[in-house]
Amino acid sequence: MIGRRKKPDGPPSANVTGSLDIPENGQVNGWAFDPDHAGFRLTIELSVDGQPLQTVEASEYRSDLLQAGIGDGFHAFVVNLPEAFLDGKPHNLEAKIAGREKSLQHSPRTTVFSRPPADPNRPVVIPPTLDETPHPRTLPESVLNGLSVIIATKDNGIQLERTLRVCAPFARNLPIEFLVVDYGSAEHTRQRQQELETAIPHLRWINAFGLSPGAARNAGVAAATRELVLFLSDNVIPTVPNFFEQHINAHRLLPGGTLPCWAKSFGLTYLTIGSAS
Repeated sequence: MIGRRKKPDGPPSANVTGSLDIPENGQVNGWAFDPDHAGFRLTIELSVDGQPLQTVEASEYRSDLLQAGIGDGFHAFVVNLPEAFLDGKPHNLEAKIAGREKSLQHSPRTTVFSRPPADPNRPVVIPPTLDETPHPRTLPESVLNGLSVIIATKDNGIQLERTLRVCAPFARNLPIEFLVVDYGSAEHTRQRQQELETAIPHLRWINAFGLSPGAARNAGVAAATRELVLFLSDNVIPTVPNFFEQHINAHRLLPGGTLPCWAKSFGLTYLTIGSAS
């Protein structure tokens, strides 16, 4: 689990450090850390060609930061660039620490933003409506089409957001989608949904008010576009960066087999669509 200390009074300390990495694959990447307030996540203000791009919290996990002794490793940020900047022309990119007006190392930098690689294996699928019954599918001998992570939730918005923001970097560069099925949250707001859908790639939100938890999970299965399904509790945070990769590789190594659910005690389970559950 990730804790966060109380926000310090006043601006970040004079010892803040960080770096604006070389943009690639249509994304801006970097990290920022305040060693005097190690549990606090810094806010980064990004601009392109002198115009504000986005304000983002440096709170994503990177294993290289942890290995380098930079806090708990959750001090990175990633922002997807708008299509308008992927025009093959040089742009001036700048990243500053909010509250100190201090630029990160290697900022500003002038660069030509590269486009993200195409995904030829991503299927074009029209998700079924919630009242449709999901039909079992026959899987190929080797499962290579990725993982749908289904999270049924109700009235647990703060913890759900923390879980998703921790899981997102663990799923980067993997064929993974996140399906949140909200079956009746009173506290949930449209703003939180929109912010998470903007911040987390391949996240889809299904509003399924009135369903039971089991029916909500079934609705997620009906909408899944990947060959494997993993049910994740909204208050459970994986603690190893390769958590999702291990699940996918286990099915690749034992295609069509029955795999033990070693993580059930931590609120996790998974299945292969079409197999016995």
